[in-house]
Amino acid sequence: MPPTFRTQREQEIVEGRAPLINWKADDYAVIDGDRVIGRIEKERLPLGVKWMWSLYMVGTPNSGTTDTLEEAKAAFAEVYRQRK
Repeated sequence: MPPTFRTQREQEIVEGRAPLINWKADDYAVIDGDRVIGRIEKERLPLGVKWMWSLYMVGTPNSGTTDTLEEAKAAFAEVYRQRK
């Protein structure tokens, strides 16, 4: 099953936690089953606005940047599929 993507605030609600910080609307938790396995967020970098993804697993590569959210989701899912 491919990973699920939820905003960080939605993930806090699912976990039954009170809001810890004021999450940006474009900051996502990446879920497999009931585990958070990574994060995708929009960041302003020297190269412009990019989507950064991070997989919370040991190994290389475990992060990257893309131009769109869809590309970030696809890159994350492919690396996770290879590692799983």
